[in-house]
Amino acid sequence: MSLFWFDGKIQNTDLQVISLRNRGLTLGDGLFETVLVANGVALWADAHWQRLQNSAAVLGLGLSMADVLLGVEALLKASDDGLKVLRVTVTRGDGARGLAAATGAPVVFMSLDDFSRERIGEPVTLCISTVRRARHAISASHKTLSYVDAVMAAREAEAMKYGDALMLNDLGNVACSTIGNVFFSRSKTLITPSKDQGILPGVMRDVILRYATNLGWQCEERAISAEEISQFDGAFLSNSLRLVRPVVALESQMFSRKFDDLLAVLMQNIHDQSDFEMRSN
Repeated sequence: MSLFWFDGKIQNTDLQVISLRNRGLTLGDGLFETVLVANGVALWADAHWQRLQNSAAVLGLGLSMADVLLGVEALLKASDDGLKVLRVTVTRGDGARGLAAATGAPVVFMSLDDFSRERIGEPVTLCISTVRRARHAISASHKTLSYVDAVMAAREAEAMKYGDALMLNDLGNVACSTIGNVFFSRSKTLITPSKDQGILPGVMRDVILRYATNLGWQCEERAISAEEISQFDGAFLSNSLRLVRPVVALESQMFSRKFDDLLAVLMQNIHDQSDFEMRSN
């Protein structure tokens, strides 16, 4: 069952009236967050809301987080049990022509959809995209609606029958996948691109770095050249919905590590937050 929130109340359809001058529609001017929900509990919610609030301040959106959280609370109360994905979308609102034109209040809408347990930890194959991430772009370091680079990289991967694309930055170093951060392993060391490499610092990236040390991993955040990839013995993608996705192949390079220890501790954390049983369906 899907639920929606718009104009201050829960809606049972995604067909709503929105101005054709809405800057989210015309310019991709806005932000969004996707949050995994288990048994009506938004997981790692504080980190998501803090990121949304911080990014809204950087973009000057004038967002009321109190209003956002009222909408989230209403959706979660109306939800049934199980796994869901909550998306909160914020646009700058309606405005006249001109990039710096004055606008009205931000427009917020939300959706809550079923999410399959089978998608968590699902292995993935990667190609290296021809689309590059710009290290200093606002759209690289904040979860904006301007997602066209990732869209084109994902379409490129789909056309070549890969599950996702690894995106490099403008220096040719590793950045991220189209929808998540990337980690590589060498023995008991995890290496992930640092925040200055054109990545969106993911909520799950931070969670993994925190838990990995307790599991005996050494963690490094730094630049990773494309040439260095051949030296690694494993790789995985992370985001707030899929958690840990082991990479089984990066083009012709094969990996066999599954990172079960990391996935297990994240699943236990979900159970601790929500009492949701994380066994496979």
